[in-house]
Order: sequence, then C-alpha cells, then structure tokens
Amino acid sequence: MTRPARPARPARTTVLALAAATFAAHLSACTVDGWGTPAAYPDATDLRRAAAAWTDPWLAPTEATTAGPTSGPDGLVRTVASRTTGHGPGAEALVVEVREAVTAGWTLHAVDCAAGTAYLVHGDPEDLDDLRVATVEVTGGGALVTGSVPHHRDGSWPDPGPPLDPADTCRGGGAGDGPPDLGGAAFDGDVARGSADPEQPRWDDDVADATRERVAAVAADPWVATLPELAVPDAGDDDWRRDAPATGGRLDAAGPDGAARLAKAVDDALATGDGWEVTYARCVPGDPGAPAAATLRRAEPLAVATLSAAGGDGEAVGGVDVALRLLPQGWEAGEGYADDVAALPALAAADVAACAGGSSPVVAGTPAVLPVQVWPSLG
Repeated sequence: MTRPARPARPARTTVLALAAATFAAHLSACTVDGWGTPAAYPDATDLRRAAAAWTDPWLAPTEATTAGPTSGPDGLVRTVASRTTGHGPGAEALVVEVREAVTAGWTLHAVDCAAGTAYLVHGDPEDLDDLRVATVEVTGGGALVTGSVPHHRDGSWPDPGPPLDPADTCRGGGAGDGPPDLGGAAFDGDVARGSADPEQPRWDDDVADATRERVAAVAADPWVATLPELAVPDAGDDDWRRDAPATGGRLDAAGPDGAARLAKAVDDALATGDGWEVTYARCVPGDPGAPAAATLRRAEPLAVATLSAAGGDGEAVGGVDVALRLLPQGWEAGEGYADDVAALPALAAADVAACAGGSSPVVAGTPAVLPVQVWPSLG
C-alpha cells in the first residue's frame, strides 16, 4: 500500500482552528467501504495503542477509551484520551501545555495562537503502533487536551509535516504550518488486516452479580464513602460494551495554589482510605496559576482515582476534583492491562510532599487509568 503524498501547505496557520475541527470530525467518524461495525470492533492492537496514550505522563487523561465503532454502520472513533485542565487567570494555557508536551517527548506540528489550538505528535507516523497525536484547545477556564491513535484497521496516517520549535510560535511571533490534509485517502485502510466479519462478542450472563460485589467492596472504602454513590451502570440494550462503574465529585482542600490543594487532598485520601497508593503526580509548587494532578490506585479490588486541582486562588477555585473508576467483572481481554495497572510502582512520599513544600516542578510516576467503557473480548 502506498502512503498518501503530503499536500501543499499554507505558510501560516490562519485556518488552524477550522482545520482542527475537521481533524476531530474525521477522527470521530471516518468511513471506508466494507468497514462494518463488527470489523471496527476493538481488538488487542487497539487496547495496546490506547494504553500507551492512557499512561502518557503529559496526556494523563481523566476520560479514556479505545479506538472502535461509533454511531453509524461504518463509523470509527480514534480519540482515546481526554482531559480538561484549569489554568489560573493570566496563565498562558496553550504555551504551558505545549511546553510540557515537548518536555514529555512530543513534537509540535501546528499551532494557531489567536484561536488557542495546537496539534502535536508522539512517535513515528509511519509506525502506527508507535504513534499517538494530540490536540490542545484553549477554553475559558484552561485547556481541553485530547489524544488519538490509529484504529487497528487503519493502513496509514496523515503526514503531520515538519516539527516546529515552540520558541518560533506564540511567544516568538511565528505561526508554523497548517495541520495535515485529511482527505479521503488519509486513513487508507487495508481491509485484509483482521477479520472483516468477526463474531459479535457478548458478555456472560453471570458477571452482573460479580460486578455488584466488586462495586460494593470499593464503595465500602472509608474514603470512597465520602464521594457520591458508586453504583453499577445500567447495561441497557447495548450488549457489546459496558460502562465502567464510576463516581466523582469535588473534595474540600484548602491551599494557596493547585499544588498545595492537591497535596492536601492526596494526604486525606491516603489517611482515610484502605490501601490507596499514589502512582503519578504533576504539580508546580508556588505557582498560583498552575494546575496539579495525581492518580491513586488500590489493587484489590482494582480501582483508580484521578485528582485534579485547577490553577488559581484556592478560595476562588475551591477544592480538588476527583474521578474514580473500576472495572466490571468479565473484561477478560483487559486482564493483562489491569494487572499492569495493579502493579504500577507507588511514588515515594517525598514526591507527593514536594507538591506542598517543594521549589521545583514535579512530574513523577505513571498515570493509573481505567477506561470509561469496556468490551467482553478484544480478539
């Protein structure tokens, strides 16, 4: 299969915001003749590629899923990770996110400073197993970051063009090239990859009781009991996927900046909860505009929690947001990944304490992330 040629590019990104929207639309529902919903069903390749995005120290999503089918008989979705991060008033959210992404190994390929959007790449676009891409969109309260990976039936990925030096973009007055052209051949797929008509997987009928037992065990945790009710989602009529049990809310935590409030919320969770450990932390102590985040994990039953503190004055912003998730019983295809999450090393107490009393930025550990939806098998 030949790779699509890179189209001619504009000299500046005056249309990046529109193109980024087009990019997202193509990611959400790209259609190719012969790709029915069964063929689009996620397999082990999709899980492996998504997991690389979930555990990325910059992406560190609060919402996660795999590439797979969406509405329509041939629709595909490739967005697998997202987070909305609150940056404090006056913070240059786009500049900060791009800088942190580049530090984590990403390359910047397009930016529109006026619209507050950027397009970044991690890995080689020729190696679909190694590739993940991200968009950053500045919002009223910070930045929306989304990460995407190729679907297992994609045969190619659009050429992102040459990387840009962040110093030549917003603060340096440059704009860079536009994003890649997402024409009909951009995701030219090889329909011979995988079965074109796999058997539709189904959940076993006897997993519901086991899931309820798992949820009850986590809900009984003293820290989890302080959150809104954790319940088993209604399976509905969609027998090929399940929503993961989840809850969330806002924790009371005072402090002069996001880092201090995060450290307080983490300390409370570790002191109150049963068996929770910190696997990941990111903060900038002493910077009132900087957001902060951490992931907690308990191994049995496996559950994870993401704690996010927005940048800004503690009294104005208030508290720390928490999103907690666990897995329904019966996700046999994801057992290997679940084991990896359970085995993530815990951070040293000093790493977390540095968010409250340190003087240097902290990025430590690996995010503990579980998907919002799971499937009975991944082939």
